[in-house]
Amino acid sequence: MYPLVIILGLALFRKDLRAVTYGLVLSGIGFLITLYHNYIYYMNQGLAANCDFGGTSVSCIKRYVFEFGYITIPLMSLTAFALIIIFLLFVRKNIQKGAL
Repeated sequence: MYPLVIILGLALFRKDLRAVTYGLVLSGIGFLITLYHNYIYYMNQGLAANCDFGGTSVSCIKRYVFEFGYITIPLMSLTAFALIIIFLLFVRKNIQKGAL
């Protein structure tokens, strides 16, 4: 998600509409990865998903945030990627119409 900030920010600054394609590709890849993360997080079919970094083990299924009884970090990420994709598709549609 972080490269999207740089790519789309530069595209906005330079008024480069071609970056919509790059943003869609990166958002699609991120959406698929976070969809898999949500599957691990909510279904936990015996997957012991740990991320080892620097000798410490971080759980990929530990609940750090749980707001309103259902909002978690993986769900926020999935929602963010979905919204980015929707907005970029909207921009792409307006480009094709000639509105931008």
